[in-house]
Amino acid sequence: MGQITFARVDQRMIHGQITSSVAPSTGANTIILANDAIASDDFLKSISESTGSSGGMEAEVLTVDATIERWNDNQFGNKKVLLITKSIEDMGKLISSGVEIKKVNLGNSAQKPGSVSVTNEVAVSSDQFDLMKEWVDGKDVEVFVQPVPSLKRVSFTEVEKKF
Repeated sequence: MGQITFARVDQRMIHGQITSSVAPSTGANTIILANDAIASDDFLKSISESTGSSGGMEAEVLTVDATIERWNDNQFGNKKVLLITKSIEDMGKLISSGVEIKKVNLGNSAQKPGSVSVTNEVAVSSDQFDLMKEWVDGKDVEVFVQPVPSLKRVSFTEVEKKF
């Protein structure tokens, strides 16, 4: 049975920091990007899968629903997965659908009107914060902010102080 070794929300999805810094620290052998827009665009899907595999790992781009189906069918086979979504909401859909995610890393989320800056790289809205609080309180999911492994990990307790 496969497992999710690391789950990350990153608006930039698969990029150089993922393949050179984040992925090697996760114990994963496969990157799965769960994103509806990229999965439905053959060109962007090909670029994302190519970028993801540049670090020597297998990379797949699936819709959020296809990711849930794959998990429900066989828990990703025998793969050790670095699971990435572009948004907190997509990660929430995976969690609420029963995909076994124990920790969520917020890696990059740009400042938008109405969002609160948690770190230089991560900003979240109050609705996104409430969704993550549900994961922490109701699903026993650990949430933390850490753009790259070499930077300090910011706990959800620290994030909570901003709201």
